[in-house]
Amino acid sequence: MILPEDRSKVLKAINKAIEYTQSYEVEYRIKHKGGGIRYVIERGRPIKGADEKLLYIDGVIFDITERKNMEEEISKAQKLESIGILAGGIAHDVSRN
Repeated sequence: MILPEDRSKVLKAINKAIEYTQSYEVEYRIKHKGGGIRYVIERGRPIKGADEKLLYIDGVIFDITERKNMEEEISKAQKLESIGILAGGIAHDVSRN
């Protein structure tokens, strides 16, 4: 389910957490069963036994697709606003000359 280009990032975060017995947080994309791409954030921590062997990973995965889409829309709006301000400044300079 994890997109191939995001797999190494996910494995690196989880392996580091296991090695140092620390929590982790990693954001990545998955292919949804309906065919679309979803953005998720995974937070977890390794649970080890008394012998320090990994028993399991305890964690949750949140779907953050809507948030990512809104961030993208805000970024586009800010770029358009910047272009508008720049164009207005250029028009003002041209009209002065």
